[in-house]
Amino acid sequence: MALLLSGLIISLQAAAWQYGEHLLIGDIAFARFMFSLNSNKAASGFLSVMNCMSDSSRQRFFFPAWSSGHPVSYGVLNALSGDHVADPFLMDEQLRSPTSVLQRIMHLHQTYIQMGFTAAPDNKLVKTDFNYLLLAASNLPHFYEYNRNFRQQLQKFDTGLVRLCQSPAGMMKAIGKLNKSNALNMYATMHLAAMELAATAGAMINQNKEEAALLLQYAFLLNGFADHFLEDAFSSGHLVVNRNLFASVTNNKPLHDFYSAIGTTVVNRKGQIWKAFGDGNFNNRHHAWQAADDIRDISYAPFTTEAERVIESVRLSIEDLYLAFTGNEEAVALLHWPASSSGYPDHLIKHLRSFSLVPIPYNTKPETVMPDQISITADMRKASSLLPQRNFIRSRIANSFVFCINSEAFNGSYYRGGEVRLNFGSLLNKYRLNKKGEKSGTLDYWNGYTFSFSYGNYGITENKIRVRKEVSYQFRAGIRSNVDFWISNKRFIALYSYTEAGIQFVNGKGSFVFVPGIGFQPGALLNWNYYNMSPWWRIPAQYFLPLKIRYGMVISPAGEPKFFSGIDIDFVF
Repeated sequence: MALLLSGLIISLQAAAWQYGEHLLIGDIAFARFMFSLNSNKAASGFLSVMNCMSDSSRQRFFFPAWSSGHPVSYGVLNALSGDHVADPFLMDEQLRSPTSVLQRIMHLHQTYIQMGFTAAPDNKLVKTDFNYLLLAASNLPHFYEYNRNFRQQLQKFDTGLVRLCQSPAGMMKAIGKLNKSNALNMYATMHLAAMELAATAGAMINQNKEEAALLLQYAFLLNGFADHFLEDAFSSGHLVVNRNLFASVTNNKPLHDFYSAIGTTVVNRKGQIWKAFGDGNFNNRHHAWQAADDIRDISYAPFTTEAERVIESVRLSIEDLYLAFTGNEEAVALLHWPASSSGYPDHLIKHLRSFSLVPIPYNTKPETVMPDQISITADMRKASSLLPQRNFIRSRIANSFVFCINSEAFNGSYYRGGEVRLNFGSLLNKYRLNKKGEKSGTLDYWNGYTFSFSYGNYGITENKIRVRKEVSYQFRAGIRSNVDFWISNKRFIALYSYTEAGIQFVNGKGSFVFVPGIGFQPGALLNWNYYNMSPWWRIPAQYFLPLKIRYGMVISPAGEPKFFSGIDIDFVF
């Protein structure tokens, strides 16, 4: 059972920042927000109903109402939301109970953070709370919708859901709809619900201070939930995936992990261009000292520029609650909806301050979302365009289902038949760019696992006459490999191989079988690549052209080696 759960986690889990990273982002942003209030004399009314206290160092702040077990800071709310609990009001209930599942989750994470990790291992979390696995399998709103521009990401925004999120009875209905959305829409909806609660609290503080404090407390709860998704928006792995449950099984996790590690170039509405990374890489300096010509050029500020950008976006999000509470005209303008829902996306892009810092979704034309004062450059256009190598990378690392048609290769003993194959996992990969940031002259290799079932027959070919002899069933497992040498930025020599061993049954008798094979993708040299084709065209093209050709042999103690040639057709990847 443990092995099965581990496999499901590997296939489905694709968190953005890890628990400890969400925790750090939220706590630093909240501390900076609190420091700004302490120097603001006009904030006394807000602070009087905030129900928040600091530790002895006055560097970290906690909410007493939720600290029945472990101290709960704003960063804890960020870290738990979405990944460990799907409903803010359920989180509210569990944080008030010292024996709840969330208390055990917090303790488990904190134990590993103190050991130098950023989060507890997934298998430990699943043993503590099986719901973690279920959320991991359906965590679609943590992602952007790749290939949809900024406005399209927000087309599903619904002011009715903003109201519904303020109702404990209506929250799960709202979450059910938001879970079919994306990170930007989830954040905007939950954040604006929090702002409306804060605005209501500010309007009644002089009439009912106790109720104002209660509403403000829940405003922080909802905003802490919202900011988890805002933080996710800065994770490179969450900008590049196909956002649906089927893709979660086939390619979301591999793409997420790959781009989280190597990073992607992005741009925001301020015109800032940077290389974003994903989980496990928050505040990672990536050996920046190697670019320093002089020792005095080495700088170790507490946070990198990229990390500061994430923290600042969350600080602005928290500050929005204060602005709404005090009736600030900027907050009032944000909460005043356009007459038509078609105007919602532009309204949110313009008025949500945190949206000026998040990466612009790929396939967005900068001139459609940039402020007028920003001069659009070629680099900005490139940073907001679709990733040129994404489909190639997906074809190399994604889980895939392949159908193979094998026939005799040479005169002599042959193997002929069909096989179905599942490629999965990642073993050892290398992907490089040249000094210009391009592919020409580079060599890539990719390795993973494969499992196949084959049904066919052995025979012998003499003078072009085929004589069938025996039927064979084979169950095999092994390693799949790809090697790609790029002769230009679009054309490359593509070789692939399967090295498998297993068991075969011939005439009812089982025996060991070893099946190596090597293949070639001729289309790669012509820049005619199946991974850029739509499924309705890709499948017949791989059969009739073909686009993947393989030669192999079957080695078994049962007889001499049998040779075969075949074509591989990728149905799903």
